[in-house]
Amino acid sequence: MTKNDIIALSWAGTHLTNPYHNLKHCVDVYNWCEKILKHDNIPMSLDLQFATIFHDYNHSGGRLDDDYNIPEAIRHICEGPVREAIDNVGADATNIVKLINITKYIDGGFPKEPETFEEMVIRDADLMTSFLPWPQAIEALTGLYTEFLIHFPKMTKEHFWKGNVTFMKNAKFYTNYGKMMQEQLDERLTILEKHWHD
Repeated sequence: MTKNDIIALSWAGTHLTNPYHNLKHCVDVYNWCEKILKHDNIPMSLDLQFATIFHDYNHSGGRLDDDYNIPEAIRHICEGPVREAIDNVGADATNIVKLINITKYIDGGFPKEPETFEEMVIRDADLMTSFLPWPQAIEALTGLYTEFLIHFPKMTKEHFWKGNVTFMKNAKFYTNYGKMMQEQLDERLTILEKHWHD
């Protein structure tokens, strides 16, 4: 099963039109996982491929928190055509669920620390938005800001940006590649900030 086959299974999701938590973000996370693994010369498992593409499946786009979003994503791993595809290719649905669960972000933090290497990979990959090339990074961050406005309609772009900087500077990266990218964070944020206010 190829990356495109897995993506095709996700085309029915309501997350497709979200400003940030959409299919593009899921594919970005997939691509970051590939880079993280390539850095250590490790192939990407089918479990991780499914987890990246489905970790935000049917995400509410800021209307509800991850106590809703994560179970909604997991539901599609456990039933229907996605589960059938997982079983047909010999992937491990239980492990995929664990990988999706490690991306859960609630009340300003991650409730669970990653334990396995694959959990570390998907957690790091999910935090790589600010390291996208600047046009795509600004587009993605603008989408995230749009989702934030659902609950915080008076939030200014400046307030959002300061929050993003604080979040990224406090973020913990686990993989060798993630730690290498984190060393470039200050420079990256300086570049993005110039474009954020344009």
